[in-house]
Amino acid sequence: MKIFKIYTLLFLFCLISISKNVDAQKRKKHKNTKDTTTQAVFDYTPSTIIDSLIDYALPYQNTPYRYAGKKPGGFDCSGFMCYVFSSVGEKMPASSKEIKTVGKEVPKEKIKIGDVVYFTGRNAKSNIPGHVGMVIKVDANGEIWFIHASVQKGVCVDAVSQAYYATRFLGARRIVEE
Repeated sequence: MKIFKIYTLLFLFCLISISKNVDAQKRKKHKNTKDTTTQAVFDYTPSTIIDSLIDYALPYQNTPYRYAGKKPGGFDCSGFMCYVFSSVGEKMPASSKEIKTVGKEVPKEKIKIGDVVYFTGRNAKSNIPGHVGMVIKVDANGEIWFIHASVQKGVCVDAVSQAYYATRFLGARRIVEE
């Protein structure tokens, strides 16, 4: 019975993803040659600035990673955040190291959608931000999902609790207040 529920949820997730991606593709003013899919379940109706940020970011999934990339042809993590936040008139630093200069610090247990999460880079023992992403969902279990530009996967959605990110998590900043 549990497997049936999982498959049912997965089927519903796919239907929602396809619907949201078709609508988002119609609204996009730029061309993205990659097919986009949603990798986590998101249940919201864009009605706020933060929802608009998420709605703007999700169609870029599968866009390739490009070092120092700031445009839809390829993004690095901070370039992607700059691009997404500029869609609502917010300026972001061009470097993940400078993320602590914007917004206000948010404790992990108070993270909300739209917050920016930041991590160490490849050196997990460093305290210097080397990677950033935007929270797109905090589920009922407190799982934090974020969209970001990954060197390996390009723009994608991952959970903060995944081993690689959990050991590198440094903090979160609230850029947009609603």
